Amino acid sequence: MELVYYRHNKNIRPKPLERKSIFFNELTIVLDGIVIYSVNDEKIVLNAGDAVYIESGGTRARPNTDETADYVSFNFQTDTPIELPQKISNALTGEVKLLIACADEIQRKYYSDSDRQIAGILQCIVGNIKSNLCDTKESWLVRYIKQYLNRNLSQKITLENIGRETFFSPVYCDIVFKRETGFSIIAFLLDLRVNEAKKLLSDGTLSLQKIAETVGFDDYNYFSRTFKKHTGYTPNEYRKLFLFF
Repeated sequence: MELVYYRHNKNIRPKPLERKSIFFNELTIVLDGIVIYSVNDEKIVLNAGDAVYIESGGTRARPNTDETADYVSFNFQTDTPIELPQKISNALTGEVKLLIACADEIQRKYYSDSDRQIAGILQCIVGNIKSNLCDTKESWLVRYIKQYLNRNLSQKITLENIGRETFFSPVYCDIVFKRETGFSIIAFLLDLRVNEAKKLLSDGTLSLQKIAETVGFDDYNYFSRTFKKHTGYTPNEYRKLFLFF
């Protein structure tokens, strides 16, 4: 990837863009607020966490608006086609937010050599988004279990709960889930909880204890140990990474 342009627009009114074809690829990610695009004459409304991907040669436009938004735009060239949908929901994972913070810091400190380094960060962001979009052919049972876990993230969840919800034995549910996803149900649940905790920590509004409770941990010390095992950071250390963001 070769970076053409990178900008983090923090809480400003998105600049209107006239309809025209672009000679680069664009990936814009919204951190807060709403940004509206027209891509190949299709209206796309981006809410916080969403992204838009426009391939080189496509047309884009952006209407005038009174709303402010916090969003980043990467314009870049690449010899390898990138298979992404035009609108990407929930693109702003904890990892992507951290990578954006790194890009901001690199641009601020290393302006003369920032393009090459930010292009590397962009490649990581695209990889993260693509991995989250991967849709394996899962059975209805696995899809149902995932939906149940996401809906009840703050609640106590056991394999017995899963069995009662699905009307299958807990052991069978766990076997099928691990066969299709590569993770046991409990391991997958812990991963979900840690990822949700990352989002809340990067937001910076809730206390560490409240975040632990929100993602389903009654014991803060257990939450802290689990979080560090998954990320290499304690919750407090991870939050500090976003202090300059």
